[in-house]
Amino acid sequence: AKPKIYPNPSNGILSISIAENGTATVFSINGMLIGKYNLNEGNNSINLNLASGVYILKTETSTSNYS
Repeated sequence: AKPKIYPNPSNGILSISIAENGTATVFSINGMLIGKYNLNEGNNSINLNLASGVYILKTETSTSNYS
């Protein structure tokens, strides 16, 4: 199932609901790796604490990838 990611835009705290364990990887708009976070099945909260801007979030599990 497709992950649910909110709010967008974020105030720095991002909530991710995912169907199975996986990872979330954050990239700058230029493709630079910002951080990688482990996700557990269900609801997760990540404190990104990043400067204002546009970022790319990629979620990966053993069965799916979303950007």
